[in-house]
Amino acid sequence: MARPLFIYPSEEALQREEVAAFVRFYLENSTADWIANEINYVPSSNEQAATNLQTLEGIAGE
Repeated sequence: MARPLFIYPSEEALQREEVAAFVRFYLENSTADWIANEINYVPSSNEQAATNLQTLEGIAGE
């Protein structure tokens, strides 16, 4: 069984460089097979990861 893992950074928090960098790292690696294999994680789809990164760029002003 699997279930999604959600994180909810506020728009205010995403204005901080370190928070935006962490969320970007998290999203960029959410499709990584090496993570999935190492900790039995079900990776995100490439399409969902791309959508999430676009949303982050819009909010964090990147």
